[in-house]
Amino acid sequence: YMTKAQLAGYAAGIHNDKPVASFGYMIGSPDTRMVSVDASASTCSGSNANCDTYEWDWGDGSAAGSGVTAVHTYTAPGSYTITLTVEEYLVNSDTVSQIVTAYAFDAPPVASGVCSFDANTWTLTLTDSSTDDNPPLKLVSVNWGDGSVVVDDKTAPYGPFMRTYNNAGTYTVTQKAVDSIGQQGTSTCVVSPALFTISGTVLNNAGTSPLVSASIKVKKGTAVVRTVFTGPTGTFSVGSLKPGTYTLTVTKTGYTFLVPAATITVGGNSTGNIINAN
Repeated sequence: YMTKAQLAGYAAGIHNDKPVASFGYMIGSPDTRMVSVDASASTCSGSNANCDTYEWDWGDGSAAGSGVTAVHTYTAPGSYTITLTVEEYLVNSDTVSQIVTAYAFDAPPVASGVCSFDANTWTLTLTDSSTDDNPPLKLVSVNWGDGSVVVDDKTAPYGPFMRTYNNAGTYTVTQKAVDSIGQQGTSTCVVSPALFTISGTVLNNAGTSPLVSASIKVKKGTAVVRTVFTGPTGTFSVGSLKPGTYTLTVTKTGYTFLVPAATITVGGNSTGNIINAN
């Protein structure tokens, strides 16, 4: 049994304006056969809180859906009429329909490629092999991870992409593939441009005795990069060098060097002997 006050509320609702059915929808991603609907804009006696039921006819002969929001996946692409029926107090109702288009399933692209890093030049080459189930891709881009400008290529075949790094470090390179409807796929590789060391030993002409405090001048082209001196055992080491070709010139007061200079190209730690001192 209901009280008079409760019955009065129902009676007022019955005689008020009919419900107003309204809904919005969104096509799914990546499954573009899926549609999500939302009827929260519907009103009953001025508020959707007064609506009793929401029923969804998907237009494909499948079982009806219910609730303020619902999700439905069509078995085949095509255009379908979705009809929403909103009921208030089990007496008044309103319906509204919209035509939606479900598309064939479109998976996101798969970003892939081969990163080839040349430690001698600090140059990375990225060869793209990204794929998509509905080619062509909209674009392939590469973020080099060092703060430099992101490179975009919108025309197949994409790349190859190349970058020569300026500083040593570890960088995460991100490759992104974007398809025609904006879906994205990413892949990464890591590169580590490294600084190198040249080390060696300065010996006398016979190659039997080390020369202490011999001066080693290191040049790259005409620029002097570093000057170091041999230690008690005649050894020297020059670190923190970028890849390249360096000329090492040795001098020591009181000695004449038959081979005073050596040319060394580094792309890894290099060692060598400078000898022939009289």
